[in-house]
Amino acid sequence: MIQAYVINLDRSPDRYKQCQQSFLHYPLELTRVSAVDGADMDICQEDLDKLLPLHGRPFQAGELGCYHSHLKALKQFIASQEEFALVLEDDACASLNLQKLPELVKMISDEDFGSSCMINLANTPRKYFKRLRGIEAGVPIVRTFRFPISGMGILWSKFAASEFLRLHSVPILPVDCAFRELNRTHKNGYGVTERFIQGRTGLQSEIGEFGNRNKRSITQGWRLKAWRFKHDFEAGRQYLFG
Repeated sequence: MIQAYVINLDRSPDRYKQCQQSFLHYPLELTRVSAVDGADMDICQEDLDKLLPLHGRPFQAGELGCYHSHLKALKQFIASQEEFALVLEDDACASLNLQKLPELVKMISDEDFGSSCMINLANTPRKYFKRLRGIEAGVPIVRTFRFPISGMGILWSKFAASEFLRLHSVPILPVDCAFRELNRTHKNGYGVTERFIQGRTGLQSEIGEFGNRNKRSITQGWRLKAWRFKHDFEAGRQYLFG
C-alpha cells in the first residue's frame, strides 16, 4: 500500500468521506491531514503582500491556508518511514490509471532520478516535456521542464519533500507555483501523459471563497506575465539544452 495524505478542512467532513469512497478500491492507505483554514489564520497585510512582486496581487487568506496545509502534509510524510507518498487535496478522485501507481513507484525506485523526484499525477504537461528512454510503455511518465500547475495529487520522494520544506517554507507564491519553482531550480519534476488523479465534478474550490484572486490593475498584470515568461523561457532552455 502507498501512503496518501489527504488535505481536508475540519469544516468539510463530507468532502473527505467522498474522497475516501473514490479511493476505496485502489492501493492507497489514506491519512487525513487537518487543513489549515485560511479563515482562522492570524494573517497580517505584510504576509498577504508577499505575492505582489511576482503576481501583481496580494494572497488570499485561503491560498495561504492551502499552502500551509501542504507544508503540514509534507512534514508528516518526512516524519514517516515511507520513501514515497502521495499528497492529495480533498477534491481529488481516482482515475482508472491509478491502478498503475504501484508499478510507477516500483519503476522510479529502480531509477537514479527516483530518489529526488516529484510527479504531478493530476495535471498532464502541455509543453516542454520529454518521454523517458528505457521506461516501460505501460507507465506513462515524462520529464517535465515546465511543471504542471496543480496541487491536487502529487507523488513525492522524501528528498523532494525535504527540499521544498527547506526552500519554500515561507509562502511568496501560491503553492502550485512554488512546486513549479522547485522544478525550475532542481530539475526534478515529472508528470504523466494520462491522469492518475482527477477532480470531482461539482465541487467548488474552497480557496475561492476568500475573494477575487484575478483582480489586478494593468500594471500589476505585467508582473504575473513576467513571472510566467521567466518560467517558460527557462523551461524551453532546459528542454532544448538539458
